Amino acid sequence: MMGKTHFKIGILYYLLMSFLTGKILISFYHMKIDVLALLAAGIGAVFPDADSDHSMVNTKNPLFKASKKTINYFNRLIKKVIGFFFFIVPAVLIILYMYKNKVYLKELVILEIILLFLSFNSIKVGKYIPLLSSIYRKIDNKSLKIKKIFMMSIYIYMSLSIIYFSRGRIIGVIWGAIFMIIAVFPHRTFLHAPEGLILSVIGVKYLADILNVSYITLPFAIGYFSHLYLGDVFTSSGVPVSSLPVILKKMGLHERLKKYTLYKNLYKILNIRLKIPIIKTGSTLGNVFEWLYVLVLFILIISIYSKY
Repeated sequence: MMGKTHFKIGILYYLLMSFLTGKILISFYHMKIDVLALLAAGIGAVFPDADSDHSMVNTKNPLFKASKKTINYFNRLIKKVIGFFFFIVPAVLIILYMYKNKVYLKELVILEIILLFLSFNSIKVGKYIPLLSSIYRKIDNKSLKIKKIFMMSIYIYMSLSIIYFSRGRIIGVIWGAIFMIIAVFPHRTFLHAPEGLILSVIGVKYLADILNVSYITLPFAIGYFSHLYLGDVFTSSGVPVSSLPVILKKMGLHERLKKYTLYKNLYKILNIRLKIPIIKTGSTLGNVFEWLYVLVLFILIISIYSKY
């Protein structure tokens, strides 16, 4: 699902749980509702995508926003230069040909004008020319890699800095580990698994206690849970049962352990992705589903609230 949808349903599910526990099951848990709690639920709902360079968590970050803008600028500049020369070179050759041979055919003049026009609009028309579109795709792929490397570098720096300056305090170790995981693990792995949920909630709990806002931990947890099991579970990618298979592969232990039958059976179970593949993120159907999902949740909350 899209980041903005996760943010909305995280807040809506927190409100829904608040009304249910506050109005129907008062003795179960008293959930404080205020702006900070709502914000915590929203942040929790988008946090699992922190390992993606185009997620809401990173695109709203001023540092990543500035770097992305710079990379995109040079991406477009390189495309313009390549596209310009792609069309201007044959245009110059035609001019030289006509000048040298004193031949000014109407067809060549028209072709010359077309090439000059295309040279200044190469990005728009380049996608329709196989060779140029292939070059543009390679440039885009390089840009994505640079963005990913920059994001990884920042999170690794943050991780090491937090661990160092915390001087061994548990909160520093936990958040240092979280930022290192964001940098190292691929998208939809650790942060989309139960281990990511548990570690992140523990990290928020320690931080909330220090800031004397302990009540934001539960909203954060609800938002995070909604992202995984009430959101991405409906996508074609789904969410992993566990991140252990990825961890074992990264540590090089999978190849050593796969010869054991017990490990192979356990690995198969842990490697399952939970999903009810209704939508594909970013598709037209997916956008419609997300819009209706938010609307239904909103109507449900209003209907429950109005009864009390």
